[in-house]
Amino acid sequence: MVSGKTTDKSNIFITFYGDYWPTDEWKKASPELLGIDSNEILKMDKEINVRLNGVNSILIIKNGYLVHERYFNGYHRDKTNHLCSVTKTIISALVGIAVEKKFIKSVDQKVLDFFPDFKPKNSLKRKLTIKHLLTMTAGLMWNSKAHEPMMRRLMTKKNWTIFPLQ
Repeated sequence: MVSGKTTDKSNIFITFYGDYWPTDEWKKASPELLGIDSNEILKMDKEINVRLNGVNSILIIKNGYLVHERYFNGYHRDKTNHLCSVTKTIISALVGIAVEKKFIKSVDQKVLDFFPDFKPKNSLKRKLTIKHLLTMTAGLMWNSKAHEPMMRRLMTKKNWTIFPLQ
């Protein structure tokens, strides 16, 4: 729940309750309540429309609250979006949290430690560490364009995690 108390327009206090975590829906708050200028958001939307036609959606979340949600190029909330490299930043942050909480020993831990039943024949794949994957230095052959054969093969697989290790 967001509550605002203001003595003047530049002093907004926000109370966040610790029991909130988004599930099916984000709780919403106005940009101004969270210290964001709506005019800047409008400028950003215009720039995306004019110059960045590869952007399909933008969501701005601050302190757990959705302050802006906009879709472009025929996309909408229920249409899946091919994220590709966007997930690298998210995965890196999550790995950092997992290391801090000791779910992962370190980024030097072998990837196959998490797949004990999987025994690849390729010695390179047996040596892969989390750091190799995070820094894209695994040495695996992969074409970067979405329409290349490896990407097409991946998209037909049920298990995208194991496919690169095979």
